[in-house]
Amino acid sequence: MKYLEKKSSYDQAKSSMDGDLSKVSGEVRQLEGEVLEAEQAYHELNMQLCAAESRLQRAHRETRCLRKEERYSKDFATLSEHYATEIGRLDELCRDLRKQQKIVKDNHEGNLTQKKGFGQLEMLMQIKLKVSKQEMQNLADGRPTTIGGMYGIRGMDASAPGVDRLVIE
Repeated sequence: MKYLEKKSSYDQAKSSMDGDLSKVSGEVRQLEGEVLEAEQAYHELNMQLCAAESRLQRAHRETRCLRKEERYSKDFATLSEHYATEIGRLDELCRDLRKQQKIVKDNHEGNLTQKKGFGQLEMLMQIKLKVSKQEMQNLADGRPTTIGGMYGIRGMDASAPGVDRLVIE
């Protein structure tokens, strides 16, 4: 009986301690999360501060350059002069590129037609080379040539007038 009473009081004390421990453990986890968030906010603000200080230093230097106390670089007196020059250069480049784009658009159809014509010419030249090689082989073998065989002529020169030619439109 005494054992059961003591065990019961022990179990009550243990569950009370476990409850308190889990409550404290939850509070610790919550506080750790808040600390982590605060650290992240600190680092973020620190980075913003560094960036702002950098911009402030650049502004102070630009002010000194405008008062002619110092030069931004050997080519430019101030940063704004450098930016203005760069913007002007990029504007000129943009205008040139627009002109080139207009020329390309204007000549596109003609260039496509010319490309198609060169493709057809290349195909014709390949066929002509193939026929010429075959003619040379036939002549070397002593057989009638293809063109000559068609017209009953041996060893005909294809460059002679009156020979049928392929016309490309």
